[in-house]
Amino acid sequence: MENRDAVPPDQETEDQKLIARTGDQHEHAVLKEFKSSVASLVEIAKDDATAGHLETIAAIKAQAPIIYQAALEDREFAGFADFLILDEAGRYQVWDTSLPAHRSRITPFSSAAIRRCWPP
Repeated sequence: MENRDAVPPDQETEDQKLIARTGDQHEHAVLKEFKSSVASLVEIAKDDATAGHLETIAAIKAQAPIIYQAALEDREFAGFADFLILDEAGRYQVWDTSLPAHRSRITPFSSAAIRRCWPP
């Protein structure tokens, strides 16, 4: 999550770029695994944050079992969650594929953003 208007991002080092590429490869491997087992996975395009947010809200309201690159926003912060996964209790869990257990560190923010559009 970021607020580019408040704090400009630092320049990425070569190590950070390598870590990002490796993380992207892992994220795509997880996506491929989910696609092989969940036919109704929803992918959100990251090229238009406003459209992505609207698509994310629609996917949440439709109870999509997995939403990839969910566009979430809450006041001045906005970002993309690797995955939103609908659990057995009917609640979305935020998964960040860079973490060992996949549970995201942005859950409090994401939960607030999700609650505004749920239940449908």
